[in-house]
Amino acid sequence: MVLLALFACVCASKDKTKSEKDKDMEGFAAVKGLKKVKEFLKLSLIQPARFPNTFKGIRAMPKGLLLYGPPGTGKTMIAKAIKNELCKGPNGERPPQRGVMDRLRGRQAAGDWEFVSISAADIMGKYVGESQKAVRELFNRCKNQNTVLFMDEIDSLLSARTEKEHSTNRQVKTEFLTLMEGVDSDAHKGKLLIVGATNLPWSIDEAVLRRFPVKVMVGLPDEEGRRAIIEEQLDTMGGDDYKMYNLSDSEWNRIMSNTQNYSGSDLKNLCMAASKGPLKRATLELLAEAERDPKKLPPVTYRDFEDALKEVKPSTSAATLERLANWNGKGGQPKNRNGKEAAASKPKGLRWAQIWTGISIGAGVAFFGGLSPILFLSQTQEARPEMSCVRFTQ
Repeated sequence: MVLLALFACVCASKDKTKSEKDKDMEGFAAVKGLKKVKEFLKLSLIQPARFPNTFKGIRAMPKGLLLYGPPGTGKTMIAKAIKNELCKGPNGERPPQRGVMDRLRGRQAAGDWEFVSISAADIMGKYVGESQKAVRELFNRCKNQNTVLFMDEIDSLLSARTEKEHSTNRQVKTEFLTLMEGVDSDAHKGKLLIVGATNLPWSIDEAVLRRFPVKVMVGLPDEEGRRAIIEEQLDTMGGDDYKMYNLSDSEWNRIMSNTQNYSGSDLKNLCMAASKGPLKRATLELLAEAERDPKKLPPVTYRDFEDALKEVKPSTSAATLERLANWNGKGGQPKNRNGKEAAASKPKGLRWAQIWTGISIGAGVAFFGGLSPILFLSQTQEARPEMSCVRFTQ
């Protein structure tokens, strides 16, 4: 009886319609617009995973991907699409389905990937050491299976470290940095791809940015992408053999010109507002008839979009778009007040400044500088330049 009950639960969890299954496995096809972003991700992530013998060495799939851009542009959808694309075979075929016992035991099929999404609320705890333990358990969970670890709003969890922040936050960041650095170790039997998403990339700690070798800006959709998003939203009102909107080519062009700074989320809200237009003009009798036959309801027209454009405005300001463009153009390097790239200090070469002799070696040696300081300490809690017996100066 217990086995029959478990079998029924597994079968019930798989009871999806054919359209839902197809949509789940569409991958990048489910993301409208963003053509260049999808092409870049296919070359950088998907093809190296499908053809590991060809993409090896420095061509191998990176372990970290940072998606940044205005809010509502589809960064979370891209992360899920990456997982679905990784599950497909070399020729894009569907992955093999797990058997009943494999599903009960939590086993992965060959080439299957799990999608794990976390946020700051999933990590931070109120007791001492609880947050660090949650981080370790998260990475231990990903050791024995292929996993796409998605960290939404990563800037809230791994922001730049300061001297005044709480010690718990600093320890959590240190734990993350240490475990992210050890993804390639022998302890990881499965593959791990860490995907971070943020609207404020300049707020992320520099050491964290170094662990995301691939940084992709997910910008606002272009004209082709905006039309595809609007059509997809409007098609949800109709059926397979009819549409509930009527727009000419000239009206489509006017809609495109009036939605230049709209994100994907803004376009969805715009379509929701426009879809209410025919309902506002309909009588109760017409609504009752449309309940039995939806085709009797008037279609959405350009007049409805004109009214919706007065209510729904772009959610991203011009200042935010400009700042993102500047950060993107400089590869993550900030600009100074004059709008020019901040001059990076380029070392002219290290030379021996002074060698201390006749002094015993201290409790530890600290290697400091750059983006990722590595500390080897035994009896101290913070790194100081005077700890080392040999100093390098410029």
